[in-house]
Amino acid sequence: MILSTARMVPQACHSLKSGKWDRKTFIGNEVKGKTLAIIGLGRIGREVAIRMQSFGMKTIGFDPIV
Repeated sequence: MILSTARMVPQACHSLKSGKWDRKTFIGNEVKGKTLAIIGLGRIGREVAIRMQSFGMKTIGFDPIV
């Protein structure tokens, strides 16, 4: 979902379905070097952090229980 949003996939899909496709508009953003904040470092939060770090993202985590 994070990568889909960064690549502007939902907007591109809507544009394509409406017949107004403009490829230059939907190049997307690079996620490498960006910072991702994760609230809740349970099983899912940790997995998201590991996967996003493999794309070169910096991760910040917060867990109110710990």
